[in-house]
Amino acid sequence: KTTLLAKLYNVEDGVLPTNQGRGEQIPILFTERKTREKKAYMHRIARPNGSLEIKREEIDRKEVQSLSMNYNPTTDLFIELEVSDAVFNCDTKHFLLLPGIESKNSYMYNLTWSALRTAANCVIVMFSNAYAKEETRTLIKRLNDDFKNSEPVFVLSMADQTTDRNESFIKTIMHDLNIDKDRIIISGTSDD
Repeated sequence: KTTLLAKLYNVEDGVLPTNQGRGEQIPILFTERKTREKKAYMHRIARPNGSLEIKREEIDRKEVQSLSMNYNPTTDLFIELEVSDAVFNCDTKHFLLLPGIESKNSYMYNLTWSALRTAANCVIVMFSNAYAKEETRTLIKRLNDDFKNSEPVFVLSMADQTTDRNESFIKTIMHDLNIDKDRIIISGTSDD
């Protein structure tokens, strides 16, 4: 997920987590801006004088990677990363990068479900070999059913290069989820 958005927005190296598997542990909101200046913010809960506020504090972009994996669960809500226009060409539509929902962290799991309920659409990225697990298939079927109106696109990364270019794998997913081929993307199969 992170690699996809980093490439889409040409995010400079060292800003986003690059490790496969466990990456960011807190949501990252990608906000498009027309300006060339790139900024980052942490949205935090603050309690000045006993009241509750959400503050948007500028942070160094070089700290995004570290803060996204080691955040303060008591105060930190999400990180906002300003990026150059590439998709929406406005600052009222966003990509929200969510931590993996296979996590046993119930707060992040519930947050993910809430975010998907209000999203116009979503891209669900997973390792292709994870689809072999019954638990993952059940989760994917639930996502597909619960968010049917947003017609999620499923990206299966690190797919094996098979002689049939993953056609049999695609047909299995089409059958399991009762979706068309145009909602399935196989990535990581070659330099292409």
